[in-house]
Amino acid sequence: MEFSFSPKWGKLRTVAVSLVVASALVTSACGSGDTGSQDDLKVTAAILPAYQNLAMKVGVVQGFFKNHGLDVNLIDNTDPAAQLSAMGNQFDIIPSSGSYLLNAAQKGLDATIVNNQSESTTESPAALLVTQKPINNYADLKGATIGVPLLTSYSGASLTYLMQKAGLTSDDYKLVAVPYAEQLDQFKAGRIQAAMSATPFTEGLKSAGFAVSDADIFSEAVHAAAGSDTIRFSPNFNLATTEWVKNNPKEVEAWRAGIEDSIEWLKANPAEGKKILVEWTKMPPQMADLANPPAFEMDIDPAQFDAIWNVMNVAGLAKGNYPGDNIKVFAANNR
Repeated sequence: MEFSFSPKWGKLRTVAVSLVVASALVTSACGSGDTGSQDDLKVTAAILPAYQNLAMKVGVVQGFFKNHGLDVNLIDNTDPAAQLSAMGNQFDIIPSSGSYLLNAAQKGLDATIVNNQSESTTESPAALLVTQKPINNYADLKGATIGVPLLTSYSGASLTYLMQKAGLTSDDYKLVAVPYAEQLDQFKAGRIQAAMSATPFTEGLKSAGFAVSDADIFSEAVHAAAGSDTIRFSPNFNLATTEWVKNNPKEVEAWRAGIEDSIEWLKANPAEGKKILVEWTKMPPQMADLANPPAFEMDIDPAQFDAIWNVMNVAGLAKGNYPGDNIKVFAANNR
């Protein structure tokens, strides 16, 4: 099969991300036989219980997938690497992020981003810097021990990149793995002097007297690497093998329609969305009240992946050429 590519994105070869157009997939599927009636559509998807994945859960709870003839089986899975390994076998669709996707693509995985889920924005940042007192720039963190949720992911890489851009070397600071929920205790014990955190945990840190920045670390790193502050960073999105996308166009369209309905509902009903979040994740209601809703968004900015790869290279989490040819973004005709 030969993909068609949207003329709108024809000049984006600098990031080497292809856009799979819906009509090409539908034409291919129709040419190879009937894929079944709308009532027969089924998708098994992995889901990590987190606010950023709430659109997937809402699609099932509110019946949005069903409205489009799709039966979705969501299976909780908290291991992003395991999800990638099981994609195309146990799972049709998984939630993923740029760093995991890029590393897998370099190893040969041919994947298609089916839809975005959320973006980092000024109003809804994905990662914020917390310090003992306000700082002017990252160079002020020289000599600090800094807690990050994960060392071997974009979390640690983005902070490492920004520290190096500020003129520091790895000898000037220390990154340690500290889960969000443990950061306040680590601050109080004097084991860390700064941390990468996120809502609602930043609210507790702010109440305890620590300084919380208002700039999203993930977006800052992408903007610095790309030399542009217009690129949009997505903390997570939905992914499938390109082969599955090619062979299941009706499922893809129904899935996307259900996610789009979920996002619109979440934007209009944030309080109801938090109720579903609490019941699903068992998050304490008072913590959910403090949590800032993600900036739910259906479409993704493919230009971010080249920048993410650059960040990972500088941080030592990636080597070699950018594997953009193995990454595709599903785009409907009217996009």
